[in-house]
Amino acid sequence: MATFSNPKIEVDKKIQKINEFMITYGFTEERNTQADVIQKEWDDRCRQEEIFWRQKMRVQWIKEGERNTKFFHKSTLSHR
Repeated sequence: MATFSNPKIEVDKKIQKINEFMITYGFTEERNTQADVIQKEWDDRCRQEEIFWRQKMRVQWIKEGERNTKFFHKSTLSHR
């Protein structure tokens, strides 16, 4: 059976490792560039996850529809 890990956790571990390395051995331009690349990878993973959940919710909405339309319509009419 194949197991899949959370890619954000893997990137988080990379960030933690490079930060510990920079604290221990000091900051250099190369290490700073590595940290920037890893941070960009983290941002990309977060963006991908956000897109995934948005698409998943959209599919659910298309399948099930908006079931509370009547309820919310009545509640807005009562607030007027």
